[in-house]
Formats: sequence, structure tokens, C-alpha cells
Amino acid sequence: MRRTGLILLTILLLATACSTSLEGSGSGKGLEWAREKAEPLAALWDPDYEEAGLVGLWVDGRGELGEEADNPAWALAYTAPTKQEPVVVVVDYDGLAGLVPTDEFELEFEQPLDRYDDEDVRSWTAAAGEAMEEHPAPLEAYDRLLGVSYDGYLFQSDLAAVGFFEEADQQTEFDPESFDLFSLMEGAYAFVLVDCGSGSVLLKSWEIMPRGSMNCLNRLN
Repeated sequence: MRRTGLILLTILLLATACSTSLEGSGSGKGLEWAREKAEPLAALWDPDYEEAGLVGLWVDGRGELGEEADNPAWALAYTAPTKQEPVVVVVDYDGLAGLVPTDEFELEFEQPLDRYDDEDVRSWTAAAGEAMEEHPAPLEAYDRLLGVSYDGYLFQSDLAAVGFFEEADQQTEFDPESFDLFSLMEGAYAFVLVDCGSGSVLLKSWEIMPRGSMNCLNRLN
């Protein structure tokens, strides 16, 4: 089944341990930190690389990697005009970057992302955190997962999906197949969808996503 941009990024997440405060852990390991590690590998893969998708696996309220015990990581997906398949570079908490081929996952991105920075990421997580203040049954702390990609299906814009998971020692290994947005949201206590350009909240869900509940949406593409 082919995974397209919106469904690739709208629910691109796997959570990060942090309190309801937006201050987070202050690890300093945000998107720009990860990009510095990832882009040299992307350039070796293809000098004309373009950033097409982002995943922050277990980030804090500032959009930086959260608690080290959760095995947090950044994953950046790249496309290139001369390449048929994208590639993913995973950057772990220690700053080690590794290139992951994705041909077996049939990932497909509709178009590259605009160039975002740490301030943009903070604005998305802040907007999602403010939306969570309206949750009827909030938890004391969450693990957050951030996913970003272009959606040409419903909103025709770059979307940031922030999934809020029950806080736990996640110890999650990043799977390139996680660029399937809705699959990432499965099991989330709640999730919020933010427009990357305007910072507006487009969608919020307070319902826990059962495993397999999003499969019918994937088939629409």
C-alpha cells in the first residue's frame, strides 16, 4: 500500500516523555541540531537532496529530544529529483546519524517541505500543548511524538502532528515505516494537528486510537 505525504506526516509520531509544561527537558537537541548531523549523509546520497518529512520520536514540550531513557531520536526523510525512492537519516540522542534505505517500505512524499527551524517546532508543540489544556481528562505528563510532512489530500499544506502518549519508559526503536502518519497515532492518548505555516490547530482528538483503527483511511489513497 502506498503511503502519501499527508498520511505520511499527519500522524508521524511516537511520543516523548515530558510534563504538561512547555519548558521540557532543555536537551538542546532540536531539529537544527539533528539536521546538522543528517545533511552530510543526505548530500552523500544525492547532492540535490530535499527534506520531505520529519519525525521527532519522544520529544519534549520545546520540540527537543526528551528523556534519554526513552531512546529518543530524530528521523529526517529526503527525496531527490533523480531518485525513485526516498531515504531516511536517523539521528539518535548521542548525535550518531545513520542512513536507512526505504525501498521496502514504499514511502512516497508528494513534495518537499518548506525549511523550518527550532522556533517553528517550538510554535507547533506550544500550539498543541495549549490545545491539550482543553482535554476533559488530562494526564499529569505525556510522551510526545512529532511528525511533519506535506498533505495534498485534505489541507494542501505542511502539517505537524503531535501525538500525546501516556508517559512511560518507551525505549522505542525508530522504524522507517513510521512515516505512515495515521499508523504513528495509533495508541496515542490524544493528538493535535497543526498547520506548519500559520501555527493554527486544524484538528484535535481526545480519543485513544485503537490499533488498526486508521487502516481504512490509508486505503483511501
